[in-house]
Amino acid sequence: MDRSGSNNQPLGQRGQGRMAALDADKQRSAGGRGGRGGRGRGRGGGRGRGRGGNRGPRRTSPGTTTSAEKRRKTQKLEEIKKEMESLGLEVGDPHLESKADPGEVGEKIRVLTNVYGVKMEEKTVYRYDITISAVPKKKGPARIEFTKRTKDDCVVVDRRDFCRVAFDFFFEKEKAVFGENRYTLYYDLQSILYTLFQLSFEGKDEQKFQLNKEECESHKLLQDFNRVEMLVRKVNKQVELADLSFLTNDMSKQNHSLAQFIELATSQHPLQTPNEHVILGGGTSYLITPDMYDFVPEDGPELSAHNKYLAIGIHKSVRYVEGPTGRNSKKVGLVVESKKTPFHNTDGTLLDKTASIVGPNAIRDDGSVDRGAIAYLNQQLKGLHVIVHYPNGRSREVLLSGVSQATAATHVIDVQGERVSVQEYFKRKYTQKLSYPDAPLATAFEKGQTNYYPMELCSIRDNQRAQLSQLNAREVAAMIKASAVPPTNLKRQIESSVQALNLKESEYLKEAGIQIFKIIFIFTNNSIFHIMKPLIAKGRRLPPPTILFGRERESMVDKDSGKWQVRDAFYLPATIEKWAIYLIPAARTREKYRFGENEMNDFIRAYINCCKQHGMIINGPADKQMLQPNPDDVDKCIGICKDNNCDFVFFVTSDAVTNLHNLIKGCERKYEIVTQDLKLSNAAEIAMRGKQETVLNIVCKTNEKMGGINYTIKLADQGIHNLIEDGTLFIGLGISHPGALGNYERARGAAPNVPSVIGYAANMKKHSFDFVGDYLFDEARRDEKYTTLAHITKTCVTRYQNSRGDAPKRLILFRNGMSEGQFATAKQYEIPMVRLALQECSASSCKLTVLVSQKTHNIRLFAHEELSKSTGSSKNLNIKPGTVVDEQVTHPEHSEFYLNCHSAIQANFFLQVII
Repeated sequence: MDRSGSNNQPLGQRGQGRMAALDADKQRSAGGRGGRGGRGRGRGGGRGRGRGGNRGPRRTSPGTTTSAEKRRKTQKLEEIKKEMESLGLEVGDPHLESKADPGEVGEKIRVLTNVYGVKMEEKTVYRYDITISAVPKKKGPARIEFTKRTKDDCVVVDRRDFCRVAFDFFFEKEKAVFGENRYTLYYDLQSILYTLFQLSFEGKDEQKFQLNKEECESHKLLQDFNRVEMLVRKVNKQVELADLSFLTNDMSKQNHSLAQFIELATSQHPLQTPNEHVILGGGTSYLITPDMYDFVPEDGPELSAHNKYLAIGIHKSVRYVEGPTGRNSKKVGLVVESKKTPFHNTDGTLLDKTASIVGPNAIRDDGSVDRGAIAYLNQQLKGLHVIVHYPNGRSREVLLSGVSQATAATHVIDVQGERVSVQEYFKRKYTQKLSYPDAPLATAFEKGQTNYYPMELCSIRDNQRAQLSQLNAREVAAMIKASAVPPTNLKRQIESSVQALNLKESEYLKEAGIQIFKIIFIFTNNSIFHIMKPLIAKGRRLPPPTILFGRERESMVDKDSGKWQVRDAFYLPATIEKWAIYLIPAARTREKYRFGENEMNDFIRAYINCCKQHGMIINGPADKQMLQPNPDDVDKCIGICKDNNCDFVFFVTSDAVTNLHNLIKGCERKYEIVTQDLKLSNAAEIAMRGKQETVLNIVCKTNEKMGGINYTIKLADQGIHNLIEDGTLFIGLGISHPGALGNYERARGAAPNVPSVIGYAANMKKHSFDFVGDYLFDEARRDEKYTTLAHITKTCVTRYQNSRGDAPKRLILFRNGMSEGQFATAKQYEIPMVRLALQECSASSCKLTVLVSQKTHNIRLFAHEELSKSTGSSKNLNIKPGTVVDEQVTHPEHSEFYLNCHSAIQANFFLQVII
């Protein structure tokens, strides 16, 4: 989705080197043959047909990583099965708990959702698998398979385009097999086909169809091939529309066929309108011209000139819900949301993009770049597909492996036994004088060697998403600003997304007998108007808890804002016997605030006074100095504090010093001494302006760090409150995976070299609301925690027993990092290991409840308009803190609920919790 500089220009504009990345195998063997790709920017014109762009012989098949991942999962599962067998453990029951009645506590409210009801007629749908391949005219691979999966975005788009054209050719040619009505065929432009009737293969299970050379010549996307073949295989799977009897709470027997068909049927308009939508997979399509559907430029802004922009997408999924009638009802819902994704801009050359990445201070007018910026450029550009445009009109695609410090003026290559510079080579061969010979060269690994390309001759291939690691702080901030929109804007964007899917007028849905729920308005002139409206669900607002501070002082929580006043004394004030404080100014940067010894003393005085006001025991610092922003000095200083029996080390660090915070936290673990790091700007606000709220926030953090408890809570329902306090151990567990691999590494089957981190916290100390935690490392990107969860349970239960002198009566595990597809495995293998851990801790009678929270769901809830108007805030559709929805939009077979725990300023955010 090419993006020009102006926000008002379309997001589409695709066209450069359209067929350059059609197949990885083809590119690997294509060597240096250039294609004939034009430089046209329009969707309809300039579709280059060049097949150049070697990706390097060491690149693995796109399916290799997925296959290896499946093998690792199978291996892990077999290992835990053997371990359970050796321990005499039986496989757990895969059933989730049966549905409980909806809750009754709280104020009854109504919430607007983004779930659209799906009504179906009773019909049978048939499933087929498709393989489309082609034999190229020129030398290279004998056959290219276009239905083979790949993770390269632009390759995905090119293959879908090819499959769309090829399938339509086969439909027109083979109507005796495929029928006369194209709207009865539901093709995902890859390997899945659903039909409303059985295809006749003359008694066979599969049939092959073929386009010959002359037929291929009739379309420019096919004319590079001598033959195109399509193999269609029957699959012993058919879907009965409107039949939901297969739904069960047995997570080992989940059937996704109906959801898959509805997902595909509702995607037919985006799939068949390439001038309006780009589909990369994952249920998301991106709009080429979003202004057609009432999106505004601010919805998808440019993040940085010649570099990246935010594309407007539509994400939808099919969910089974209870529907308007609630419990004991089974319905299908289509969930639609607007999605924003950063893409690489195709406006300008690769050198223009480089200038935008490094900034004006790191690149000069002649294109030369500071040597220190090369590593950052490698991170930003590695794995990108670019088109190299030669002066003779030829072009070819390459996959960048990085950026070299060498330039066209300095890098020498061998040309027929003569050593010449890249600059001289282009002058001799193409009679072209490079405008920026001092700019760094882009590199691509091809045919076992690294080739070098002038950046000024390269342009970015369209349809390439930017990885999070490729975004700088300003781009991330701009993306968050455009994504975290007020509910009124989000509601508008969802409605525009529904319009863009053309669900109301889709001929594919009409043929299948599928209707998306709509309301019919009849006006006084007898005109009829249909509008699709989402489900309005029942919800409740739970009463807020009471906050308890020291000396039994209470603070009431405001039910709308979720805020409360901090009372004088903490519930359990900490004691700091010996501490030190150090100022770390910037070495060469001039500070915004004057912060010398007097200001430091004023800050210390305000800090100590606030600590004592809230009951903490603290004296003046044992040491107070200014340190240079040198890592070795900071490390040495913390070590000396440890040797002198300090409890606590406080740092006031310049805002310009950004490389020491992680070091300080590392030293905290290394020397086992508590540290706190405060920005100098905040300390200056306290010292110069006496900001009491700021210093209180800092002191609250200190008290918790030093083992104190700022407050506890008292629930409105005394029965539930007693249940929590009396023998209940809570363990909250969160999993943080390393960042995704870049396209270049992923394509070569690289494995993450950074582990996943599992953090957990539990109320395993003496007080019921005193939570402490720890973390441990695990194999990267593994969501299965067969033995890890049991290890954490054993650690927490043992400490609980040591603190309270008895085993817990109830254990509530609250965890994330698990999808619904993993529930069966967790129930069968993780839970038995947890129960074994309880047994080994002499807590076999402990009742176990597991709650799985999911923040990445696509359900959106809004305060119903009538409710907003009644409170006088019709523009604020955010649901209030304590809002819970446990019916109608929830699964009909197992217990789940949606809970908003906080007051949202802009974004619509809450947890989905499955029991």
